[in-house]
Amino acid sequence: SITFVARLPFGDNPHFRHKIIYSYSSGTLTRTVHDWDSANNEFFPTAASSYILIDDIDSFKFTCYNHDNTLRAVDTDYKSLPSYCQITMKLNNPALDSQNFQRSFTRRIYFK
Repeated sequence: SITFVARLPFGDNPHFRHKIIYSYSSGTLTRTVHDWDSANNEFFPTAASSYILIDDIDSFKFTCYNHDNTLRAVDTDYKSLPSYCQITMKLNNPALDSQNFQRSFTRRIYFK
């Protein structure tokens, strides 16, 4: 999983900070959102805060890179955003037809 603290411009409270957790487990990618409670200075889960984004994933890889294109260490608490993150995934093939084939696709998320 990876956690970000950021604003959700298309959320219910676009001006408030949220803790956003993306998790991958057993072929399913989920997102959990926590709202900021300014009275108690902590995050709390919102109602219906966990969503399945994609399921039936065959392979999944998520990597983050520093501004000098070096790989960021795993399980490290950073106080700054990476330069970019790269997501590579391949979905399961629902058909057992030899005419169908799959390939992985890769997307990058850049931070400013």
